[in-house]
Amino acid sequence: MVHAHAACHETDHWIGVRRRLLIKPVALVSGLGVATLFGTLLALVAPARAAFPGGNGLLAVQPLSGPGIVLIDANGRGERRVCAQPFGPDDRCGVTSPSRLLRPQWSPDGGTLVIDNAAEYSGQPPLGAFEVIYPDGSCLDCLGSQLSGLTDVGFTSDPTLLTAITTIDVSGGGSYQALVEYGIDGLQRSVLLSGGASDPVWSSRGELVLVRGGWIWVGRPGSLRRVTHGSAPSWSPDGRQIVFDRRGWLMVGAVRGRSFRRLVQGTAPAWSPDGIRIAFFGKRHRLSVVRAGGGRVRRVGEVTGRAVDWQPLGAKPPAACLTPPGSTVLASSDTAIITADYAKSTYSDFSTSAYMGCFRADGRERLLARYPLPGYATEDVSEAGVAGTYAALAINTANSHDQTMSSTVDLFDLRTGVKVFERGGEGITCPYQSSPCASTIDQLVLGSDAVSAVHTTMRHSNCMGSICPAVTDTVEQIQASDSAGVHVLDSVTEPDASPTALTNLTLTGDTLTWEHNGTPRGTQLRP
Repeated sequence: MVHAHAACHETDHWIGVRRRLLIKPVALVSGLGVATLFGTLLALVAPARAAFPGGNGLLAVQPLSGPGIVLIDANGRGERRVCAQPFGPDDRCGVTSPSRLLRPQWSPDGGTLVIDNAAEYSGQPPLGAFEVIYPDGSCLDCLGSQLSGLTDVGFTSDPTLLTAITTIDVSGGGSYQALVEYGIDGLQRSVLLSGGASDPVWSSRGELVLVRGGWIWVGRPGSLRRVTHGSAPSWSPDGRQIVFDRRGWLMVGAVRGRSFRRLVQGTAPAWSPDGIRIAFFGKRHRLSVVRAGGGRVRRVGEVTGRAVDWQPLGAKPPAACLTPPGSTVLASSDTAIITADYAKSTYSDFSTSAYMGCFRADGRERLLARYPLPGYATEDVSEAGVAGTYAALAINTANSHDQTMSSTVDLFDLRTGVKVFERGGEGITCPYQSSPCASTIDQLVLGSDAVSAVHTTMRHSNCMGSICPAVTDTVEQIQASDSAGVHVLDSVTEPDASPTALTNLTLTGDTLTWEHNGTPRGTQLRP
C-alpha cells in the first residue's frame, strides 16, 4: 500500500495542504486482459537496469552477501560499500537494515543512486520503499523509507523523477497495481500504467520496457507491444536495443526488429553508458563484463551479487540544485535555496508536501521534511529561511486528536540534510483542547552561525472545553535560539484585533532588533 511508515526521521510530520495533483490511471494495451490487470502482484525476477549515455563510471552492485551496496570500477579497483551501517556518523543512508538494500540504479546524469529498501520492522513484511543517495553514501532522500509497498524503483530519463510498481487503494474499497511516477522527494505524481508488472526500465529516448507474464513489453505507457520471452531487460544507451535474460542466457537485439542473439550465459545484465560493454553475473554470481558484440568474459574483482547498474558520466558535472517539476521556491540566498513540492494523494482527499534544501557550493539537494500522513494532524510551513549552510522551517501543526495547535522551528544543516537538534526549537502551543485557538510563527530570521529568532502569534479564548466564547486575546512573542538555548525576549497580550505590537524583527550578524509598539529594542545573540 502507499502508506507512510512511522519510521526514523525526527523531522517527519503529518500534513494536509491545499494543492492537488490530478491522477489518471492508464491501462495496459487491451490484449493483456482486464481480469489480470488489477490486484496481481507478480513475483519479481532478476532486476532490470537502465543505461543512459555517457562515459563509464562506477558499477553499483547489490552484493550476494553482506550489508549495503558495493561500488567498484569496471577494472576491479576502488571497491567500497555505502549504506553499510545504519545511521552511522560517516554514512547517512536512512536505513535500519542495510543488508536489505536491493536493485541499485543510477540517475541518467550519474549524480545519484536509487536503491530499493526491503527492510523489515518487528517481523512485518518487507517494507518496500527506497533511498536516493549520492555516491559517497550521503542522502538526497532517506525519508523514502517511510513509504511502503513499492518495488522496482528506478529513474526515468529525468534525474528528478522515479517510477515504481505500487498498490493503489481505490475509494470505497479494493486496490490495483500500477506503475506510478514519484519525485525524488517521494511525492506521488501520477499513475502511468495500470496492471501488474515487473522490471520497468526507461530508456534515454523516454520509452519503457517491462516484464509481464514472462514476456517483455516495449513502448510508451498505454501503447506497449509484446516483443519476446525473457526477463531483466536493460536498454542500450541509445535506446534502440535491449539485453535481457532468457533461461540463463543473455540475449541482445534491436527492439524494432525483434531479432535477438545469444551473447553469453549469465543473469541480470546492465549495459555500459558508452554502449560497448555489458555487466552481468556469471557462474557463482560473479560480477563480470563482456563486450556487447561478444568476446572474452572478464571478471570484475572478487565481487558477487544479484543486481548491477553502470554509472553514466557526462561531459560536464550533473546540474546543481535540481528539484521535481513544479516545485516552489520558499527562500533563497547566495548560499542556498529551499523549495516546496505538493502532490495530491491517490488514496485520500488529502495532499502531501515535501521540502528540499540545496547548498549552492556543492549543488546537492537534501530532502529536509515530508508530511505524508493525513487524518491525525494537518501541517504547513509558514516561514522558511536560509543563511550560510543552514536552513530553517517554521512548522504549524493542527492536531485533531488532542485539539491543539502548535508552531515550532526546525533547523537543518544543508551540507548533510540532517536536523540540528541543539538549535532551533522556538515555538508556541495552544492549551490542551482550547477552542477556539490559533497559533503561528509569522516571521523568521536566521543567521549564518545558526542563531535564529521568530515572531509568534496566538489567538485564544481563555477557556477550556468545547463551549467557549469568541476569541478574546492575542498573545505576541519574540523568541530567539542560540548557543544558550531558546529565550522569550518580549511578550505582549492585547485584545483580539488590536494592531500588531511587536514589529520589524531584524537580524544583522548576531544583533537582533525589533520594535515594541514603535519603541526600538534589541539584544545580542550567542553564536
